Amino acid sequence: MLTTVKEYAVERLRRNPHFEGAARRAHAAYFAGFARLQWERARGDRRDGALAALAANTDNLSVAWRHWLAERDLQQLNTLLDGLWAAYEAAGRYQGMVDLARQLLDVVATAPATRERALHELTLRTSLARALTSLHGLTDEVEEEYRRALELFEAEREVPQLFPVLRGLSSLHGYRGELDEAFRFADELLRLAEAQDDQTMRVDAHLLVGVSLAFTNDLEGAIGHLENAIECFESQRHGSHRLQLGPNPGIASYSSAALVLWLRGLPDRARDRATRAVALATDLGQPYTVGYALYHTGFLYLLRQEPELVRDRAVSVIDVADEYEFPIWRAVGTVLLGAAKTDMGRLEEGLADVRTGLEQYEELRSPPVFWPLLLYVRARACARARQPAEGLAFIDQAIELSGGAGTLPPLFFALKGDLLLTMGERGDGAEWFTRGFDQAAEHGARMPQLRAAVGLCRAQPTERNRELLREVHATFTEGFATRDMTDAAALLGA
Repeated sequence: MLTTVKEYAVERLRRNPHFEGAARRAHAAYFAGFARLQWERARGDRRDGALAALAANTDNLSVAWRHWLAERDLQQLNTLLDGLWAAYEAAGRYQGMVDLARQLLDVVATAPATRERALHELTLRTSLARALTSLHGLTDEVEEEYRRALELFEAEREVPQLFPVLRGLSSLHGYRGELDEAFRFADELLRLAEAQDDQTMRVDAHLLVGVSLAFTNDLEGAIGHLENAIECFESQRHGSHRLQLGPNPGIASYSSAALVLWLRGLPDRARDRATRAVALATDLGQPYTVGYALYHTGFLYLLRQEPELVRDRAVSVIDVADEYEFPIWRAVGTVLLGAAKTDMGRLEEGLADVRTGLEQYEELRSPPVFWPLLLYVRARACARARQPAEGLAFIDQAIELSGGAGTLPPLFFALKGDLLLTMGERGDGAEWFTRGFDQAAEHGARMPQLRAAVGLCRAQPTERNRELLREVHATFTEGFATRDMTDAAALLGA
């Protein structure tokens, strides 16, 4: 009945074009003001109510946007943008956000060439790049948008609006495994954040510097920067930031800190950071951030060898991915679920899930930096399924792709030792356990070092190797109930 009433009303309205134009303009003006008001409330203490009001009026906001787009009214479009962007983000409508940015860029291009226009274009191109990354990964189109944004102020790198561009470029190079370039941009970010004395900027800057250090050779320095990022994040209101997209940097800091703390040999602190990451992400309610937190904490539980928790996180990741159409989280969540199943004895089903997830991921043109870890997960699943030859092929690929340097390869070396030890005819894996032990010790990665020492004692149970295990075990101050620690204690007590 309501559809019929609407059709009748539209028909009557069209009989009076002058009144129709006035009515539609009044509607568009009202909802532009409505969007601005709710966005301002969303940045304060009334966030939940404001987002609910925006979500309930998404269709009205969209009608208003189309009206002002047809009018090429840049002022009204800017008034609408933040509110409509927030409504789309809350609903996971990322393609809609891409469309908003592109449409507004077309209008901006018709404005006079002023510094204000350049700043506006800079913000829009950065937001468009992040939206495209969320949808399709780090494609050439994403890099092009960042490049065009940077060119707008190439000679003025102190402009604070360049911050998200530099952040995006640091992330892009990091995901591609180009860690020197990633660190260069991250360090520039930190200098800009300090010059602006901006806590929000500091969150992103410390996060990216910390991640860059974590994957190279300085876990302790990485923890310091990640903890600084968390402190800056907690000192700010956990509200919305303008045209935000992708994982929330504060929650990414918690998730990253959890993984680095585990590598450093602090598994209980790592678990606490992971728990906080998921709680904050759930409270924030940004779907992409929720998927990010669930996956990364699920991977931590995989490292901690707690398959039930891995399964729970993986199922939740897949649920978020299916609801909001995040193919990246669906793929890696499926890999994680398969790994959990193999650990729980559901071998064939688990291997099939791992294989399916990797096939999905490979189709996404996703950043190559994730491939070594995913291949590690697949090799690990093969080991659990007593298929060491297949697992060996995958872990060799992971080692080759990683270059064998940095803080993660010691995990790969220890797994290769386990696979060789299982096969028997190709040696006892002692060479790879030793390599993993030495490299982990060099970088202060105590948990991979402990795992390598356990493998070395199993391969060659000599007094010298037992003493190596005893020495590294004695450096731990927590996590004594975790699987790695109980395995070490059992060998030392045997």
